[in-house]
Amino acid sequence: MVKLAAFLRRHALTAGMIVFLAVFYSAFSLMHPKTDRGAPQEAAVSARMTPEEIKAREDRFRKNVEANAAVSSSISAGFLGAMVAGAGVGLWLLRRRLRRLPFLARTQEHHEVPWGMPAILNIFLLLLFVEALLLSAEFAYFWFSGREPLPRDLFVMLNSIVRDILVVGLLLWLVRRRFGRPLSEIGLTTRDFPRQAAAGLVTYLAALPVLVLVLALTQLVAQLVSYKFPPQPVVEMYLREEKHGTLAFFTIFVAVLGPVMEEIFFRGFAYKAFRTRFGVRYAALVTAVIFAALHASVIAFVPIFLLGLYLTYLYEKTGSLVPGMTAHILHNLLMVGLTLGFKSLSG
Repeated sequence: MVKLAAFLRRHALTAGMIVFLAVFYSAFSLMHPKTDRGAPQEAAVSARMTPEEIKAREDRFRKNVEANAAVSSSISAGFLGAMVAGAGVGLWLLRRRLRRLPFLARTQEHHEVPWGMPAILNIFLLLLFVEALLLSAEFAYFWFSGREPLPRDLFVMLNSIVRDILVVGLLLWLVRRRFGRPLSEIGLTTRDFPRQAAAGLVTYLAALPVLVLVLALTQLVAQLVSYKFPPQPVVEMYLREEKHGTLAFFTIFVAVLGPVMEEIFFRGFAYKAFRTRFGVRYAALVTAVIFAALHASVIAFVPIFLLGLYLTYLYEKTGSLVPGMTAHILHNLLMVGLTLGFKSLSG
């Protein structure tokens, strides 16, 4: 008992966050079925699309593409062009590798870092705590003001932006102030920026055919076992939303801010901690698994896992987050473009 009390005193902030989360989610689970005045449950939790709605959209998309020869040809030509270009760049990079010619420039050497698993777990805990705190404040505001909640998807996206900015801001403060390391230590550097950004662009083009092939194989396996995977929640947000301004706001976060902040946490912070403790290979695998798991998509788990390994490789070889951020932004922009294309042809 004395040891427990001493532990709680040393980790009072962590214990407080755990207690708050336990109380919050217990209360939320009790309140969720209710629809009392002002309670913003519908704003905080995005309703999932039904399998019938998804199938109807897929059928409309297929019919619209088949009925429009120009659209069908453009899609086929774009897909084939991207695959051929990616394969060509991949072969060129492989040829350079076999000839021992460098194509990734190192801007920062990797060093051991003083933070480890406790710091990573505390960041995850803080992420949940900030989200719960924001929801609690918004619940209270809607309840006492009597105002209607924001549209649920906009509500969720705003929460995500505020939460991620606060958490990444604290993470950078910890690196700089508590652990006394420069931000370049986690790859935040503008040194040789154009070349590093170009490396992200070129290598992503080479990785694209592999990611597409793995995703296609995953979907084939799903069809063979007659299992229908639901789309990711963010895809459903895009399919539901009709306002162009809101869609542009979504895209700024999903395709720009999100990738930047994810690279800072997963590659710059978490990977460096795992790398210091367990070495490069184990750190790359664990970081990629966590990265894929947190995207909450069964069908995309393997492609996202491979994307995580690729982004870690870029960071390991260059010491800079710029190539990974560039590639990650390109990937998310491509996913947003494909989603909007599907939306326009399935509406």
